[in-house]
Amino acid sequence: MLGNESLLAASHTKPVIHVWSMLRQSQKHRKLICGKQVCCLAITPDGNYLAAGLEDKIHIWQVCTGELFSVLTYCSAEIKCLKFSPTGEFLVAGYKDGTVAVWELQDSLHQDTVRIADQSPVSTFTGHTGEITGLHVTLSNRVVSSSVDFTVKIWDLLSSEELKMFELGAPVCSVIVDHSEFILYAGDYNGNVYCIDLFYQVVIAQACAHCNMKVKTGVGLQENCLHRILN
Repeated sequence: MLGNESLLAASHTKPVIHVWSMLRQSQKHRKLICGKQVCCLAITPDGNYLAAGLEDKIHIWQVCTGELFSVLTYCSAEIKCLKFSPTGEFLVAGYKDGTVAVWELQDSLHQDTVRIADQSPVSTFTGHTGEITGLHVTLSNRVVSSSVDFTVKIWDLLSSEELKMFELGAPVCSVIVDHSEFILYAGDYNGNVYCIDLFYQVVIAQACAHCNMKVKTGVGLQENCLHRILN
């Protein structure tokens, strides 16, 4: 969703991003032609920019015009997930090889005719040993990453310092932190949702949504819903 006005969706079979208006049902939807199949999407909090992972490259468009502003590349591994910081200042990318990279958005939006940003990330994290499956960025510039290596790690966005690590009982596929940054929720490939106290660094609750079912969206629920599930 792009605010309450538009719905974005990437095709699994074609290199296209579809944009539908939620306010005008009769209006034809727009298409962004990508050139390659889309792996993941992220939108800035203000809804102005859209980032898409296309194999090992990140394409950034201005939503209102559909204009391609920048193409970012860091390594040859496939991009598996993208996340903007709450302020929209930073874009975080998770890769199949376990790497996490951070770009500063304003430096990435080149206005020249080429629009290819010859730019290195402001920081990179290399602590995971498996594919990155989920990302979350807090207001205090902490990056939370989940991986198939059974771990959730918390990093400092600018210094790349690993601050905390939690090892769970299965490959982790999604993660989110509450606004107070006291509680972390993680979902694994076995259908478990973990509630982790970040101050005491312990799992304080665990719920099984469905046996042998990946929790891909469960940790994206509203926080009060998660508390009901876990309590």
